[in-house]
Amino acid sequence: MTAPLDPDAQLRALEGREWRSAAEALAAVAEATASINAHVAGVAQDRAVPDRLEHWIERLSAIAADVARTFDAFTYSVGVSIPGGVSVSISWQAN
Repeated sequence: MTAPLDPDAQLRALEGREWRSAAEALAAVAEATASINAHVAGVAQDRAVPDRLEHWIERLSAIAADVARTFDAFTYSVGVSIPGGVSVSISWQAN
């Protein structure tokens, strides 16, 4: 099993990216969310995690907002629960 990608590197790769489809964007956001969760779980004893987690959440929220605007989403949210982890939701209104 390979180590999860560093969240900073993964978020940097997504910031300002032009998406071809909502599915591509959602997959990338889900992968970044999983990376953050895996990283936090692996370094839970590190006292710097809360500061880094806050920074990652701010960046992830900006990316989710960009995806929502780009594809005319109805709503989006980013949630954090400790010890549960980070979650992202992007919703579209049914036609």
